[in-house]
Amino acid sequence: HMMHLMESGMDFCPMMNGEVFSCEGVQGPSGAVPRGLVVAGTIGSIHVENIRVTNCYGGLLLYKCGLGVTISNCIFEGNFVGGAMQDAQATLTNCVFRDNEAIIGGIQIDAYSNGYTDITFIDCVIENNRGIFSSYSGIGGMLVSDSTVTMQGCTVRNNFASSPNGDAIGGLLIKISANVSLTDTTLCGNIGDDTPGPQIVGDYTDNGGNTIEDECPVDCVEDINGDGTVSVSDLLQLIGAWGPCGGCDEDIDDSGEVNVSDLLTVIAAWGDCE
Repeated sequence: HMMHLMESGMDFCPMMNGEVFSCEGVQGPSGAVPRGLVVAGTIGSIHVENIRVTNCYGGLLLYKCGLGVTISNCIFEGNFVGGAMQDAQATLTNCVFRDNEAIIGGIQIDAYSNGYTDITFIDCVIENNRGIFSSYSGIGGMLVSDSTVTMQGCTVRNNFASSPNGDAIGGLLIKISANVSLTDTTLCGNIGDDTPGPQIVGDYTDNGGNTIEDECPVDCVEDINGDGTVSVSDLLQLIGAWGPCGGCDEDIDDSGEVNVSDLLTVIAAWGDCE
């Protein structure tokens, strides 16, 4: 399903149970672009899943929302700013932030005044975002300040940033005021000012299993279970995830669902991964 969001009209994505719902921003008469998925001023449980947001001012905006907010299997791509989170507590699982652009292209996380921000990312991907602005130093992947952030099984890759002073950060910038922990997380292929890196700047807690490299390893995405071979077990795992599945490993082409296209891709890669 596709819905066009107009600045002067509807400016939020409706929820569709069990389906991937795409929301695309369209300029209204004023020329402004609508906001994407906004969760603000909430206390209690809110669960959002299977949403794709494109061409909006902010793919995901979390502001002053308390415990119980979960975002799952969502894709935020082609927006002005992938995500902005302030004074928020939330868990994001199997989400993708891709091809977004701003001074901080991927995600900005902070807390205002005496606010408190605590965000957990599980199996999320932040890729191909661009931190570009002529007068400021860009950040491609993510900025964390005055906040607690936990990343488990995540990937921050192939983001790009530029700056007028040669100090752009392609990957992740952690300010002194932040508390960040990484587990089984990969940062690679991020570029600042046309040179590799920095992949990560700032102090963080290394819980093990992390990979930080200027070049990303070659993916064999068809090897869904990671045993080095594309085989029947991968095929069965793909079939078991058939249907809406934004951000999951079985959704090989990142279309937001597991379908025939993914099935054919697995079959074409049959055998040992190169």
